[in-house]
Amino acid sequence: MERLLPQIADGLNVTVDDIQQQMEAATSLPHFQPIVIKPEASPADVAFIESHRADIPVLEMLMVHRRRILAAASWPM
Repeated sequence: MERLLPQIADGLNVTVDDIQQQMEAATSLPHFQPIVIKPEASPADVAFIESHRADIPVLEMLMVHRRRILAAASWPM
């Protein structure tokens, strides 16, 4: 995994240090828990992940649906 970090960092436009910090922060998580490297993926990030599935099998993309909750003051009455 360590040898892939420079390639992953370059492809996702993050630093190797950022990835290492994410991995270190996740050491207490269960081993099956994914480590989020970049929460907001750009179209270029998606293209990188898709095009490198064979040579970087540890890299996956997870879709997360987020809800935008408005403050109660902005609700129509």
